[in-house]
Amino acid sequence: MPLSFPFRPNLLSFAKWALIAIGVVAAIWFVVILWWQSSQRQITPGDALTYLVVLPAAALLGIAGMRWMRKRAPAVETGPVDAPASGGVQPAPDDAAANGLPILAAWSFTSIGTSLDEYRQALIDKRQRPHPDAGMLDDYGFPLHTARIRELDISTVQDDLKAVISRNAGLAQAQDDLDREGFLRTLALTSQLLAQLNAEWPLADDAPDSSASSHGSATLRGRDAVGAMTDMRLQLQIKMIVPSSFTPAEQQLTLSYLLENAAALPIESQQLHVQILPAADDPVALQLAERFRAEALDSEQPQALLLLACESALCPVVAERWQAENKLFGSHAPHGQMPGEAAFAILCANRQALPLSMDAPACLLQRVVHARREHSADNGGKPGHATLAAVVADALAAAGVAGNAIGAVACDADHRSSRVLECIGAMLEHTPQLDAIENRLSVNEACGHTGAASNAGGWAAGIAQVRQAGSPVLLFNVSHAFERAAAVLLPANERPQPS
Repeated sequence: MPLSFPFRPNLLSFAKWALIAIGVVAAIWFVVILWWQSSQRQITPGDALTYLVVLPAAALLGIAGMRWMRKRAPAVETGPVDAPASGGVQPAPDDAAANGLPILAAWSFTSIGTSLDEYRQALIDKRQRPHPDAGMLDDYGFPLHTARIRELDISTVQDDLKAVISRNAGLAQAQDDLDREGFLRTLALTSQLLAQLNAEWPLADDAPDSSASSHGSATLRGRDAVGAMTDMRLQLQIKMIVPSSFTPAEQQLTLSYLLENAAALPIESQQLHVQILPAADDPVALQLAERFRAEALDSEQPQALLLLACESALCPVVAERWQAENKLFGSHAPHGQMPGEAAFAILCANRQALPLSMDAPACLLQRVVHARREHSADNGGKPGHATLAAVVADALAAAGVAGNAIGAVACDADHRSSRVLECIGAMLEHTPQLDAIENRLSVNEACGHTGAASNAGGWAAGIAQVRQAGSPVLLFNVSHAFERAAAVLLPANERPQPS
């Protein structure tokens, strides 16, 4: 049964201030008595009343007054805390909604659902969690807790990769990488995701022949596309986020595999830019979207960004490494990670590309705010949420939305208490009307550790929630030890027109 958080903060606050009051009184008494003893002062009833009663009372009244003034200042600025959610939207700047990045569609393939709606509903129901996997054992012979996607076919991907290698002489050295299970399962997830994309692609393109020429540009991280695209056809950037543990050969093989499969999309090949970006738990997906929003939103060129994020940690190599680093969940490491796997895709577009869309945008992504914690969230001690709370405050201000207008929170938290408490602390500070358990959609709690896909997984859950519920969603990440990012997803009530 979930905790009743509306009452828990009041009880904790009362206990905290009661302890502070006792500590202040005890400190004053200790100093006064020490002074009396050292000075050998003759104590009168008036002295006892003044120093042991009046002085502590004055100190407590002063502390209470300062606390009241601190709480009073924001109350005058933002209005009553218990204002209805419908009135929670602050007067936003004229360009707040206009600067939002349209999100056209999202796709998911996970252990809790192979469609976006199934995925969202499973996160809401909170009935599916990683469970013992008979196929993977730890060093002690006990089954690992995993979130395995059943009947994921890797044999087809193996055959496809062999064909890709046979057609590309430069990939011969990648032949040895075809046996690592995590790599094969990640590409199998990619294959399933691409099948959904090809079946449900929402953008039309009037290119005369999208297969007439070879792909224009493909890069690994740190290398930009060569050549400028000057015509007014739709430009599509495909950014695929892969695990940072991928070897250079695996990254190159993934790039070649993606290029061949992306040929089925209705995009002229010269207008296609494909890039592979390795990542761990950092919020790369949101950072890429923010860069695209800043660069492409006001461009006269129709542009779209397709983010793919896939990872499978269900691999003996990964399990052995986590075991050696004491990161693997078990009876000896209750705060360890549970291997998971998932794949997500998110399609964004600038306003010039919206006339090509067959549907209205699912939502609008507002400005992404990024910060870095001073201390690792993996360190022991009291969990802190100050950095996350500051990032959330800036994201709400950038979107022109008050915290009490938020209908749900989407993030990448898992079962680790440090991440859960960090989420709860930030939610109690900015969205106290929400239940910090029931109203929080956390991808890694249900899908296990999804690494490179975790940030996109929280974002995909938020997109589905906005589309279904029609209320703003707060999006942030906590999976990384240091990096924090937050943004607000707003409903797209009407189809924006190109400028």
